[in-house]
Amino acid sequence: MPKCPYCHKEITLINFWEKGQIEYGGNIKRDGWWPMQDVERNFQCPECLVPFDAEDLNKLGVPEDLR
Repeated sequence: MPKCPYCHKEITLINFWEKGQIEYGGNIKRDGWWPMQDVERNFQCPECLVPFDAEDLNKLGVPEDLR
């Protein structure tokens, strides 16, 4: 089980949220809401609430495609 590099407690879930803007695309290929740009994704420990950077996520084994 991976441990938080800051509080050293075992982690089963990582807090995650996205920030950015969305737009509505109403044509045949894009009918619905889509991100306008790359969204900012933030990850943090659920115990101590310290945000994780890329190095921390590598240590915890979070795959690149989920970042």
